[in-house]
Amino acid sequence: ITSKIPFIPFKSMSVEESSEVIDKIEQLRVENPTLFTFFDDDVSIVAYPHYLSNVVVPMSVATLIARLKNSYYISLDSFIFDLNLIPKASK
Repeated sequence: ITSKIPFIPFKSMSVEESSEVIDKIEQLRVENPTLFTFFDDDVSIVAYPHYLSNVVVPMSVATLIARLKNSYYISLDSFIFDLNLIPKASK
């Protein structure tokens, strides 16, 4: 018996939604500059060679913004999932 699985295309977050999230991140940067001191850029693997041994999925604010600009996220929930990776990686 062959069952057919319907193809359901994923819809990315709209450009407007992504732009709104980027604007909020930029607003937070202005209001709380120290908040982004440690998490703004990707961790240097040269400076911290064992980082990938301890962090399964590295994430930074720069990566989040790049993904938003490239329509990577299919939903706000998927963005929030990645956002939550940042504090997990800092432990």
